[in-house]
Amino acid sequence: QNIIKLKKSSLQAVPFDLYDKDFTFVVNGTEYPTNRLIADILSPTISQLHSTDPTIDRYTINTQAKGDFSKLLSLVNFKSCTISPEEFNFISEIFEHLNNHSIINHIEEDQEELTVDKAITKIKIHENYPLFYHSSLEREIDFVSSHFYELSEEQRSKLKDLKQNSILDIVSNPKLS
Repeated sequence: QNIIKLKKSSLQAVPFDLYDKDFTFVVNGTEYPTNRLIADILSPTISQLHSTDPTIDRYTINTQAKGDFSKLLSLVNFKSCTISPEEFNFISEIFEHLNNHSIINHIEEDQEELTVDKAITKIKIHENYPLFYHSSLEREIDFVSSHFYELSEEQRSKLKDLKQNSILDIVSNPKLS
């Protein structure tokens, strides 16, 4: 029995920009016309909305941070997009609104050897952008968990500055020692 499957890369050849602009994202009051297919690709939430009401043609997002939503629309070409550190808050907020937890996965991180102090410091930074730093956060939390009983009083005190979720991830980690 033979099994066949269409490669995801076949989507790269699709001229999405030629499709009718039948969907609009309204981000911080600015309209970004696109098509329903792009909206569904970018957002599981919108895709779910379309499955219950196919007439939905607008989605409004208001963020505290400011940024360029058109960069996110360009991601459907399935090529890498460089974002500046100043754009992290905006893009993170947008992805939370879109309920998209799979689009960003290529943040370059230095792979320097971790120490407990470095790991705690990095967790403090990375926990603010879990979509961007998922792999790094996992690595750092694993490291702190595996060295938990070696922590000095000062290092334990620093843990209190972490978000509750990070602390829970550390103490419930299977590598806790």
